[in-house]
Amino acid sequence: MRTSLYTFLTVVFISCLSSFVLLQEEIGKASYYADSLHGRKTASGEIYDKTKFTCAHKTLAFGTIIRVTR
Repeated sequence: MRTSLYTFLTVVFISCLSSFVLLQEEIGKASYYADSLHGRKTASGEIYDKTKFTCAHKTLAFGTIIRVTR
């Protein structure tokens, strides 16, 4: 019984932490990749395509999905 309760509380705690990370807000300035960089490699090694959504960030991991608003 104690093991089940401990497991349940651990899962609840971890899910609360992951929810917090999803709700983080950051305010900053944005710039853009110039058209001349189309077809060149980005820092992650992917080829930059100016028709797709691409961004860079100092601390977010590669593959992170973000929402940018005005």
